[in-house]
Formats: sequence, structure tokens, C-alpha cells
Amino acid sequence: MEHILSEHDGCQTLAPGDSVMATPLYSCCLVAMRMESGDIYAEHCAGTQLDTLSDRFFSQTAVEALMVTSRASAHQIQQAHTLQLRLPATILRYYESDRDNGSTPKITVQRDGSLKLEPTETYHFVNY
Repeated sequence: MEHILSEHDGCQTLAPGDSVMATPLYSCCLVAMRMESGDIYAEHCAGTQLDTLSDRFFSQTAVEALMVTSRASAHQIQQAHTLQLRLPATILRYYESDRDNGSTPKITVQRDGSLKLEPTETYHFVNY
């Protein structure tokens, strides 16, 4: 199933094979997270306001998280730091688009539950 998060409010629960997108991304943030229990969640976080994310995103059982924005800014890098501090045991990967207006990111849940970001040619890892 494909979820377009920018058209829905709140947190979405995902299953293997599901994909999430937020279009258009611009400076907004798409966050997807996999929990140790196998639960997977995604939410579109307008303006990178992490305090609007569901409480599910701040569980101590999170093992993997992706944060995706358009071009990285000082504010968004600080948001990645803030999210990582709230999730100290979680592997957080932050990606930015190489396009000013952002391209449409798509995060797909793989069969093993891991998260894959596409298109890989327009998103790059931010060493925050």
C-alpha cells in the first residue's frame, strides 16, 4: 500500500511492502521509524516541528529512523540532533535533497522490516 503522508494528518502504521511519500516536501520533514517489536510508523512533520510527532516516535524501543528534508539548514540539522538525543539507542539517518524545492521522497518498508529511501540519486546522507 502507498501512503501519501502530506495528504493525511497523524501517524501512519506501515507493513512490509508499504511505501510512504510526502509531496511536495520543500522544507518539511518526513520521518519513518521501525520499532524493536516490528511496528513501523511514518509521519509528515510540517516545518520540521518534531514536537508535533506522535508519542510513538519517542519510544525507547525504536531501532531505526529516517528523517528526510529538502536542503539541510542549520535548523533542520538541529532538529536531527534533537531527535537523536530523544532516541539515544536508535540509529537515525538524516537525508537531504540536492534540489532546492525538494524531490518527492519515497520510503519503502523492505521484507525484513528495514527502511529504504528512494530516489537515491537525489537524496544524500547528512553527517549531523
